[in-house]
Amino acid sequence: MKYIYPINVNGKLYYQVNFFYKSKKIYLGRYSSIADAQITINEATDIVETMCSIKQAKYTLLSFNKVVILINLRDNGTYFKNPIYLYEDYFGYYISSDIELLFDLIHLFFFATYKIYKRGNLFYTQHTFTQSSILNRLGIVPSSRINIDYKFKNNNPFDFRSDNLEVLKRYYGVSAIEKGEKTLYQARISKPNTIIIGIFESEIKAAIAYNKAVDYLKSVGMQYKLNSNVIFYITKKEYDIIYDEIELPYKLTNKVPQNAKKFRGVVIHKSGFKACIGYKGKSVYLGLFSTEIRAAQAYNLASYILKGHKGYRNPVSPIFNFSDQAKIIDALKRSGWRPN
Repeated sequence: MKYIYPINVNGKLYYQVNFFYKSKKIYLGRYSSIADAQITINEATDIVETMCSIKQAKYTLLSFNKVVILINLRDNGTYFKNPIYLYEDYFGYYISSDIELLFDLIHLFFFATYKIYKRGNLFYTQHTFTQSSILNRLGIVPSSRINIDYKFKNNNPFDFRSDNLEVLKRYYGVSAIEKGEKTLYQARISKPNTIIIGIFESEIKAAIAYNKAVDYLKSVGMQYKLNSNVIFYITKKEYDIIYDEIELPYKLTNKVPQNAKKFRGVVIHKSGFKACIGYKGKSVYLGLFSTEIRAAQAYNLASYILKGHKGYRNPVSPIFNFSDQAKIIDALKRSGWRPN
């Protein structure tokens, strides 16, 4: 059964096409002419009445997604609103006619519910206002890099079946290192500087060591965004025992004092807040300020004067305080800087 309905949208006449097949009502689209609507009906009819494959299907006005949906319904008797085709023990999700993502059946309900989008090399789903990489669904850290943190065994970057995915790095700040015939795990953190936390025999222990370093940095007021590892397969008691055993390196705890600075180029002084900036291998004193924000603004202005838009800017509002401009320019001139 096929139905074409004339509808009025903002004063303009369109023809909506609904296609009934195997007791399912499938919306095929909305067209500006009844001739185009009829062509779409004919294309859908040809697809369900022939045994063409997805790649063999012929269509002009019918969308590719609808082609996949119709062929899957024809071959497997199951309707999905997303462009999914079922195979015997896995399924394909078509992003386009050229890209078919392959998944294990355990993920079928999720991807039948949520649409997959592509941006660059990233595949993600949209949940209300939140975007989530499909890597997250597969137990891979979203920021992971292909062939460094994970790889595809058959070299097909669209085959996300578990047998084809090899996870090389499961946790933030943890990497495997080979020592002879033994694999060890190094935990490191890159903020404020790259510091090796330690080398461990267990990947989980290295991940917990990274978490402890993150907890420490947050406890002393570091403003960087740091993600903690989620550790599966161990109890909270086991986690706490390992956590307590780990000693953070002096290099980490010594570099981040309890009064850790929030802004680049700003240090606490007994009389206020001192602003400095690096220039030609030396530190340039910009002045002493009554508030931390104003010192951060002074750094921002000096950074802009020296490096333009490429210079770092502390996250304060407003970004600059131009009442200090003359003072900052004088400080820079004393260091040897001259305006172009």
